[in-house]
Amino acid sequence: MAVSEDTARTVVTEYELGPYTRARLVFDPDRGMMYEVIEPELTEKEWEVYRAVKDEILYNLNIDLTDREGFRERVRPLIVKYYKKIMRTKKPPEERVNYILYYLERDLIGFGKLDPLIRDPNIEDIHVSGVGKPVFVWYTKYDLLPTNVVFEDESELRRHLQKIMFVSGKQVSYTRPIVDATMPGGLRVHIVHEAVSPTGAQVVIRKHRKVPLSVLDLITSGMAPPEVFAYLWTLVENKASILIIGETAAGKTTLLNAIASFIPYNMKIVVVEEVRELNLPHPNVSYLVTKEALDSVGKVTLFDLVKAAMRQRPDYIIVGEIRGEEAYALFQAISLGHGGLSTVHADSPRSLVKRLMMKPLEIPPYMIRELHTIVHAAKVRIGGLVNRYVVEVADLIDIDDERLEPEFTTVYSMRITEEGVKRSYRPEASHALKRISEQKGIPVEYLLNGIKKKTEFLKKAVAKGLSYEEFIREITRWWLGVTPSSTEL
Repeated sequence: MAVSEDTARTVVTEYELGPYTRARLVFDPDRGMMYEVIEPELTEKEWEVYRAVKDEILYNLNIDLTDREGFRERVRPLIVKYYKKIMRTKKPPEERVNYILYYLERDLIGFGKLDPLIRDPNIEDIHVSGVGKPVFVWYTKYDLLPTNVVFEDESELRRHLQKIMFVSGKQVSYTRPIVDATMPGGLRVHIVHEAVSPTGAQVVIRKHRKVPLSVLDLITSGMAPPEVFAYLWTLVENKASILIIGETAAGKTTLLNAIASFIPYNMKIVVVEEVRELNLPHPNVSYLVTKEALDSVGKVTLFDLVKAAMRQRPDYIIVGEIRGEEAYALFQAISLGHGGLSTVHADSPRSLVKRLMMKPLEIPPYMIRELHTIVHAAKVRIGGLVNRYVVEVADLIDIDDERLEPEFTTVYSMRITEEGVKRSYRPEASHALKRISEQKGIPVEYLLNGIKKKTEFLKKAVAKGLSYEEFIREITRWWLGVTPSSTEL
């Protein structure tokens, strides 16, 4: 941590995003934590060179903007040519040429001002809230932070929107003012047109990793101990149905993706989402996404996709998030013997079950009883840092028919006290394990012993620092019955 030139501001951390770009987190006593993008500075004459080359590229040259290396090879001589002409020099400085090339590459191949934010792996979401306001980012450790990126006028913001709409293949307009789309690299974008936003167009870009976070990453981050994931592993491999609940940005989808990696590799899985976010390592996975339409013709909803998924004879149906009628279809699938995984916005297992029974979902209690376990994830702020935890794992025992009150047994709970994090873990109290034992004739003691073995496996994998690919390979070996010895891990 260092104090900047302005002694009132403290630089918390600074790191490179590329050869000519850095990210800087700064604490300001008046404004709190801020995120700054540091880019090379150009003189007014150099911006003139930039504009001349950009015009040449857009209007006179046929350059493939998807070929980054080819772009650099063809554009660099143009920069040198115009630099000599405008700056009246025989030999342009290599560094200044590279700076201009950076901005041309950023704006024509990348996403302009937003490009450094998109490239930063520590940023989860990017929020544009109109003209003259700082762009906010959802930073992994610090929640929402303002940045020094600002769109000065409507035309500048509109140009960025046009680029996003072009690459996503969708258009936002007065007649269609709200759009959800997917950008290259799996980026999820939500756009609100200025027609319904008085302060200017609004954009939310949600990022997710090319390489998903594994269970080992979540254990290392402190989200939950190995014992909890070993328990969930045992449930998943026996086709138990699990719902993950929590608030916005609690890590529900990340947790869902990690837990789903425990599904045996030879099971058939169908993943249903509004926008593609989940990424499973299994060889037999079908990904289905909803389809919008200007009228009712051709529209495909989550409900339609869950019904279609049932016709594919899957072992597991995974719904990215349930909010409406698709919940009924998922529980119908669960009641027919399919495994089910999904996420739901809820603040406790009890409120979740109540919500499922109430309008508009109105799922009958006899179907909800087929649910095995609810995992509650939460975003917890401690000091200035934000951490994500599994705060409860609760098995559903029953629902009282008269009072419609659910009954649970808590397998795991986590509480933060003045003395630190307090955890309680009681797998022997699990109702889900008892149900699996009764349904499959497997002694509960055998399941509990398996959880202990899986816990040791996960602890050794964490200590070894296995990558995502290495971890999935070891999980596959486990499925095949080739369990690694202590010397191998």
